[in-house]
Amino acid sequence: MKQIIAVFLVCLIQSATAMNRFDVFSNNISGDLVLAISDDGFLLEYTDSGWETIGESCPGTSPFSLQLKANERNEREALIFVIDSSGQLFQTNGDTWVELLSPPETHSAITLSSVISLSPASIQLVLISEEGDLFINDSDTSWVSPFETFPSSPPRDMTFYSDEATYTINPFIIGADGKLYGFYNGGWQTAELPESEWNIQNLESYVHSETGTIFLIAVDGLGQLYDNVNQGILASSIHDPCPGTGPWDFKLVNSGPGIFDLLCLDSTGQLFLAYDGSWSRLADSFPQE
Repeated sequence: MKQIIAVFLVCLIQSATAMNRFDVFSNNISGDLVLAISDDGFLLEYTDSGWETIGESCPGTSPFSLQLKANERNEREALIFVIDSSGQLFQTNGDTWVELLSPPETHSAITLSSVISLSPASIQLVLISEEGDLFINDSDTSWVSPFETFPSSPPRDMTFYSDEATYTINPFIIGADGKLYGFYNGGWQTAELPESEWNIQNLESYVHSETGTIFLIAVDGLGQLYDNVNQGILASSIHDPCPGTGPWDFKLVNSGPGIFDLLCLDSTGQLFLAYDGSWSRLADSFPQE
């Protein structure tokens, strides 16, 4: 089994709470691919005419986590992965679904999940259950629990830094109490987040590959945004709150040096793009099946 060491760094992981989820695959040649998955497991693609449903629904159990990853054999091509609430990993080409990895044995639902590394030979996942148990598959079908049980369950969202060269996986989790926890010096430590009536629900981040600078943005239960641009720590953003009806999912997309696009998906499937301090609606709600 590979050694897993915790270091106090922050990066992004997808959570799989009961809401619509989406992901963005950036391709400088053909542009961005934006896919979403509804609570009932249908994949939808954002097009010039709005959302278009793709194929049949995922055979797993809601809620789902959607992951778009570059194909190492062809970096212009996105591979589509979905993880369900039991921790089952599925892949689809838009027509058929294939189960790639069976979940760990746990009596509670998986609330947070992410594909953390991908190679032609293996796929590695990190999962955390409703009761705070964290699982990682060791680049095969076996599961390990390298961290003690998370103390503030059920978790809301999770971030991580993954260093494939040193086999290091470092989780940071937003607890049920709205605080940010990191695993440091052999235990879970808390870091205060900005005060908000509903507390932080979701985090997005971007880490500069050369400088290590971390850009963080978060959203609370009212849609209010927070970032670390001006003060170095999370503080209320001057940007308007996420529009539509919560809960929200949002993505921070690096579209060039120092240039970021922020997209927001509400609970009905409305898709918005941040523009000059406000929001522009790109797509209406998901079509009814």
